[in-house]
Amino acid sequence: MNSKSSTIITICVLTAVAPLGLRSQTPGSAQQLKDSAQRAFFAVAAGASRSSGKVTVKVSGKDTDGAFAIVEVPTAMGYGPPLHRHHVENEWFYALDGEYDIQVADSVFHLKPGGSVFGPRMIAHTWRDVGKTPGRLLILAQPAGHMEAFLEGVASLGPPSQRDPAAYRALYARFEMDIVGPPLSDR
Repeated sequence: MNSKSSTIITICVLTAVAPLGLRSQTPGSAQQLKDSAQRAFFAVAAGASRSSGKVTVKVSGKDTDGAFAIVEVPTAMGYGPPLHRHHVENEWFYALDGEYDIQVADSVFHLKPGGSVFGPRMIAHTWRDVGKTPGRLLILAQPAGHMEAFLEGVASLGPPSQRDPAAYRALYARFEMDIVGPPLSDR
């Protein structure tokens, strides 16, 4: 990753982390601002994960009190999820490797490594790996919501060609997402 890409990721993460200091707790009737200084810090090596599951979690919602989560998603050429919308999470997609078409509402953006797209909650979106080799996306979910559990659920359904459509649709519904159209490749 070059320094420009590193700077962009740093700015986006800092923007996502900023609200941590603004949340409040209500013990009894008094409100207190939570200290924005994180007491725990960590590093995650290349290829490593904060999770023991199948999903590569770089920053877990558990690390941020639910403010955001960052996952690294390997993608297969030609694959993409159905057009869907989240009721809980905003998503930010950053292309690490490969090329992608990412649709948000009626707009389609072509991403190469270092490019990113933001998809707000309740706005339909999808993506498709359109590269000549498998790719990798970095996805930031804000708030962390259900993203980690959802992606673990998708992984447990097996390869895309072997997924039971009813189980796939039920998984989306369980994690407060609606499938509203086919994947980009099916249009």
